[in-house]
Amino acid sequence: MPPKKQPQEYPVTVEIKGKRYTGFYTVSSGVVTVESDWGERSTEAVGPQAERTARLLLLEILRRAKVPVTLPPPGNVFSSRKT
Repeated sequence: MPPKKQPQEYPVTVEIKGKRYTGFYTVSSGVVTVESDWGERSTEAVGPQAERTARLLLLEILRRAKVPVTLPPPGNVFSSRKT
């Protein structure tokens, strides 16, 4: 039996008040998992929004870890880069 293919890992970054927080996410069987220095979270991926979902998960990780930042409203967190 061939070894299981590992899901591709992608970087995800949020910038809050000029400070960048980075983690890595994978998508496997419709589930997005984010791993960072502050913890790990997973949720079901809805549609082709894996990167956006990963950013939300990273923000949730930061909140739960009580990282000393004031989080802006979600609309200000995402880059304006068109995909």
